[in-house]
Amino acid sequence: MKVPFYNCVSQDALNVLQQKSKTGSFNISYLSSPESYLKLESAMHHAILDNVVKGYMSGTYTLPAQTIDYFHFVEDIALKETWSTDNSVTTSMIVKDRLLPGLMLKGDYKQWVHSKKSNTEFSAKYANDIFAADARLSCSLSSMKSELSAVWRFDKWLLGCQVGIDLPTMNMTNTNIMIGYKSGNSSIQTYANNYTEFGGIIYHKINERMKLASSAVWNTEVPGNVFSVGMEYKMTPETVVQSKVTTDSEFSLSIMQQLSSGLKLGVYSKFKFSNFFDSQQQIGFGISYEQPSSCCKERDN
Repeated sequence: MKVPFYNCVSQDALNVLQQKSKTGSFNISYLSSPESYLKLESAMHHAILDNVVKGYMSGTYTLPAQTIDYFHFVEDIALKETWSTDNSVTTSMIVKDRLLPGLMLKGDYKQWVHSKKSNTEFSAKYANDIFAADARLSCSLSSMKSELSAVWRFDKWLLGCQVGIDLPTMNMTNTNIMIGYKSGNSSIQTYANNYTEFGGIIYHKINERMKLASSAVWNTEVPGNVFSVGMEYKMTPETVVQSKVTTDSEFSLSIMQQLSSGLKLGVYSKFKFSNFFDSQQQIGFGISYEQPSSCCKERDN
């Protein structure tokens, strides 16, 4: 099994502790693959209290297998075009497993239509059974920043570090380190971010239906600490319940229902015990549709 990237080491626990959608909002997402080489997706997010609507549409085209100048490309080069409601257009090119197995290269060019501002980002990711590395370079007219991260595996232990650098001044913008241990269905991780935030995350998969996770965060710049406990329970193959409680008197509850093979409905809520009857209580709804893969397979056959 490949080593996870730095930002994905605690992904199992975050899937339990973080809600799948934001409260106080209405969300719709759509994903379709009309052809094996084409993927279309779109999403809309409406912040009800702020009356702000955001969304995007994107299409990804994977180059079919072909031979160009003695190089054989087999569906590992993709072009992606994304339009967002902030009037920005992003063009992406992704090259996966071409130069080296386990290596993915990506380039993004984003331009805001009205302001003519633009941003270019390059990234490279490589992972194998012992080591994972991630490098990013972001360039614009006003700044140039890079971020480097690496994770090493020693038996069941994971050791990782991440640094951010402002290239014009060569100053470090962030310095993060982590140590983790993963065995079977359980994992534990402790980390330090910029020497100001310290925390730990624990995850345990009890069985195929229930998952538990907890986290503790202490920040030297903010008094007190926050302790969270979350649970994800699969009541039926179509219904998943997710809940979390924190020491700052916050409780969240989510219910995700699979209505059909490709349609999902979610209800998300967040409550403050300290001021239960004020406006801090939030609720959200989400609808997502993903075209079943069997549709494409039947049509291709």
